Amino acid sequence: MRMLQLSFIMLACLISAGASAAPLQLFGRDALVGKWKATVTSDDGAKESTDNITFKGGKFSSEAEAKDGFESATYEDKPAPAGMSAKFEVTLTNKAGDTAKWSGFSTGSELTGTVVITKKDGTTASYTFKAAK
Repeated sequence: MRMLQLSFIMLACLISAGASAAPLQLFGRDALVGKWKATVTSDDGAKESTDNITFKGGKFSSEAEAKDGFESATYEDKPAPAGMSAKFEVTLTNKAGDTAKWSGFSTGSELTGTVVITKKDGTTASYTFKAAK
């Protein structure tokens, strides 16, 4: 009898663990979805600029990067353990062969991270950003 009770408890724990993983996945994606107004600062001390970045339908886009020919791309999101938060990473490319790698962390109301632009010739420029919905 005791063995049967222990088996039911273990089964309940496994079912519960599986059920709780799905909401975390949703929370991670929900913490990113929407349009964000970003302040982007060059790591070399150049002046700040603004950008509107969007997470929609599994895609990430940047209005400022689009002006340089960078196309939207599918982003990878990873739920963070703090509930309504998520980490993300995406690499945009343009026809010239340049890349713009964005990565960051969202708490649902604030988004922070880095951008590294790599030109086809190998030169890079690094930035930090902070954004709000």
